[in-house]
Amino acid sequence: MSRVEIAVEKVRRLNENQAEALLEWLKLRENQDALRQRLDSEIDAGLQQLKRGEKISGRSSSCRDPQAQPKTACQLMADFFYSPEARRDLLEIWEFIAQDSLDEADRVEREIEQAITTLAANPKLGHFRRDLTSRPVRFWAIYSYLIIYAPESRPLEVVRILSGYRDVAELLN
Repeated sequence: MSRVEIAVEKVRRLNENQAEALLEWLKLRENQDALRQRLDSEIDAGLQQLKRGEKISGRSSSCRDPQAQPKTACQLMADFFYSPEARRDLLEIWEFIAQDSLDEADRVEREIEQAITTLAANPKLGHFRRDLTSRPVRFWAIYSYLIIYAPESRPLEVVRILSGYRDVAELLN
């Protein structure tokens, strides 16, 4: 094979790989758009419930998978609930990590939800951050994320879940 033929073959293979990568990216983007639409509809429904004065119950992601735990556990009333902003925050965190690894995104989501379950049972574990907000909320760190919650509410309200790298004070005001 001549150098020109080798170069043409390399370009052809490169284009095939790029096309495969582009198709994979488009599939991921389509899934992301579907997840975002589903989340937006859940947030809208949650906002309607809040306007009617109803609480929105939080359930861990394992409740979406009936194989993950017995059905009776998913049917129990949750000890916490997510504000619409916190639901969006958690999805955005999952999407950001999922760009690199779906397994890692699921693991981080599980660990955040486990921490929230612990906080619901022990709401005074976190600490106040008067330098960030005057609101009566507490903060708890998981990796570089801050779980911001209202310790006095029953069930526990998760107000936001934010990256510590963001301007938390600005986002809370």
